[in-house]
Order: sequence, then structure tokens, then C-alpha cells
Amino acid sequence: MRTSHLTLCFIAYREAATIERFLSAWRPYYDAISFVQAVGTSEPDGTAQAVIDFCDANRVPLDKAEYRNAPGRNWRHVDDFAAARQLAFDNANSALPGDWLFWADVDDLPDGDPEAFRALTESDTVDLWRFPYEVPDAGKMIMRERLVRATAWPRCKWVGAVHEVIAKHSDVRMADEHAGLRWIHRPTEAKEKDQSRNLRILNSQLESTPTNLFYVAQEYMAAGNILLMQRYARLFIEMPAADKAMQYQARLWLCKAAETKAEASEHALAALWLYPYAEALAACVKCAMQEDDAPKAAYFAAMLEACKVPAELIWCHEPRWYSWAREDLLRRVKRMNGQQVEPYERQAFIFASDPGEAVQTREVWLATAEDKRVEIGFVCENDKCRHWLRQFECWGTPPSIARHISLDEKPVHGWDENAELSDGTPTT
Repeated sequence: MRTSHLTLCFIAYREAATIERFLSAWRPYYDAISFVQAVGTSEPDGTAQAVIDFCDANRVPLDKAEYRNAPGRNWRHVDDFAAARQLAFDNANSALPGDWLFWADVDDLPDGDPEAFRALTESDTVDLWRFPYEVPDAGKMIMRERLVRATAWPRCKWVGAVHEVIAKHSDVRMADEHAGLRWIHRPTEAKEKDQSRNLRILNSQLESTPTNLFYVAQEYMAAGNILLMQRYARLFIEMPAADKAMQYQARLWLCKAAETKAEASEHALAALWLYPYAEALAACVKCAMQEDDAPKAAYFAAMLEACKVPAELIWCHEPRWYSWAREDLLRRVKRMNGQQVEPYERQAFIFASDPGEAVQTREVWLATAEDKRVEIGFVCENDKCRHWLRQFECWGTPPSIARHISLDEKPVHGWDENAELSDGTPTT
């Protein structure tokens, strides 16, 4: 029974091609819509009209508004995502007769029972519900504040011009919902992350708060600017008010980008000290492998194997280290320690001369495989790279059924289901 009036609050830029998919997917969950168009100085496309047409056809009450950048910011993009979302929620609370407000991005799809979602609004003890948010391409599963009681919204606020979050007053009662529904990030096509946009917004905030420094480091990491990432990440972890989960993530970035094995190990252990979770343990295992210390790798691998999914998920939680990526790493450690590991039938080989680049390529291909039970080994032409063979494979030469991968080749989802990998047809 639909006993509570729910309003979907969202912002959009130029999403005419995907907006109908979004509105249709969430239709069982909302009764009204509060939509804010935020485009900066860019010319809008047909997104707003598509929303209006959909609401007219489906008899959905709609409040539509436009967010404008602050004076002097003549940017083609929005200058403050928190401000745009705030407008969507405030308008919903004033113009639409909803009992509850919730939000999603136009690239998000629901997974769960709409009636179970609505049943949460019958609670007398919760004002703000958090839900799992899965980002498959990034291997992330995090908890986000999504559903808020309309009468509690005046005691909440969107904060953060980039990577915005809901901040709440201490008397707003919050709880986590794990079983009924999750949000899944499912873009219709791969979108390039606009680090220049995010950095422009972040750098316009002159204060060097810990959170701002962290997000600047994050954007430089995503852009591949390792030197600037290291500069801002180190500044961040030295600040006394630095968030613990953000410190954990920053340490893992610094571990991955470290110039020496000792420095990498230092950051991995520092992350493990903050949280004894699988991401840090995996980093410790890989550091030991880089140091060619098989017993040390086995020690941390045993801890990783015993590590359980934490009851309280921090935002940088990576489910892969509790599933296929952990299994793959444990198999590598066993081979490194001279133990026999039966290879998977499905195999692929990467032709490489640089171990570091080869390992990164291997991780990208394995992450995009539909079935993770694929052996991806190396064919190396020098001793430096050949040294890694004992970690990854136990065959002498590539069998004829293996797919051959070059470093400049890009994987697509489902590549492991191709005939070349399963019917014995060699690929060269």
C-alpha cells in the first residue's frame, strides 16, 4: 500500500539521451519530482523538456527550477553541486506535499523492492536512511544518505561543492538499510571524469581545510598527476583534524604511488593501523611480494583470508578484496611460496617487458572479466619481467586456447566470453 508521499529530488546537466531511462526506472519509488537544471553557461539540451513531457504523460507533480552560478563564475559547468542539490530539496519541501524526500543521480538505477522501500517511511524512529551504493567500474560499495523525512530536512543541509554530502543536526535520527534496496551506478556509456572542472571548483575555495585538501589529492590521482597527488595527500594526512577514513584512502594512494619499496610498505602499514580491513591487508601483501619476501607475503595473506566484511562500511570499502580479487591474490602468494595451484581452464597472456605496467594491465583486464576464473599470465622477453612468472602462472608456454593481449589493447566487458578464449581458436 502506498501510504507515504515520496518526492524524488535530482539535478541534471545535459542528459536528454538518458533521462527517460532514469525516470522510468525510479517510477515505482516516487510520487512527485523536484528537478533542478544546473548547466553553468553551457547551452542546455532537451533535458528539461523531456522531464516535463514525462511528468505530463505520467501525471506526476513536478517542481522545476534552474540553478545559476555565483556572480563572477562564468564557467560552462555548475560551480557548486551542494548548492544545486540544496535547491532541489528546499523546493520539494516547500512546493510539493511530500512526507519524505530522496535523491539519485541520472546514472543511478535501483535494485530492490519498491514496496520495501516505501515501508521504511512508516518508521517512527528514523528520520534519515542510508543505503548501499554500488559503483561497479570503481569496485566500490559505500553507504550514502538517501531518504529523509520532510519535517527533518530543515535540520539537514547539503555541504561540499564537489563530492557533496548531507550534514545533519545531532537530533536527526539516522539508520542503515542493507536488505531492501541499493543504488547502482550504471551509466549508459563510459564518461570521462572532468578533473579540470572539479579542481577549478575546489581551488575556488581558498580555505585549506583537511577535506578540501583530500579532494584535491583525489582529483589529481584520478587525473594521473602523481606528483601533485602526493603533495596534497601528504599535506592532508599531517593535519590534526583529518578524517580517519580519508586518511586510510590517502595512505593507500601514497602506497600505490610510492617511489621506493620501503615507502610503499610504510603507507600500507599506516593504513592497516587505521583500519585492519582487506584493502590495507591487500596492500601489505603486494608490498611483501614487491620486496620478494615470500614468507612475509604469506603472513599478510593469511590475515587477508581471515578478514571479514566490516559491519560498519566506510566509504572507501572495496568489495573485490573480499571476493575475486582476494582469491586471485591468495593464489599468487601460494605460487610464490612454491605451492601448486591448479590453473583455471580459461587463460589469457599479456606480452610485456615491464613488470609494473604488465601487472596494472592484468588487473584492468581481470576487473572487466564477467567470469573472474580466468588465468592471466605474462609472456616476458627479459629476466626482470620473467621473475614475476612464479607469482602468476605455472605453464611453460602459452597454450593455443589462450587469448594474447598487448599492453595497448583495451578490454571491453565480456571479453572473456569470446570464442577465442573458449573454443580452442588461437588469437595472435
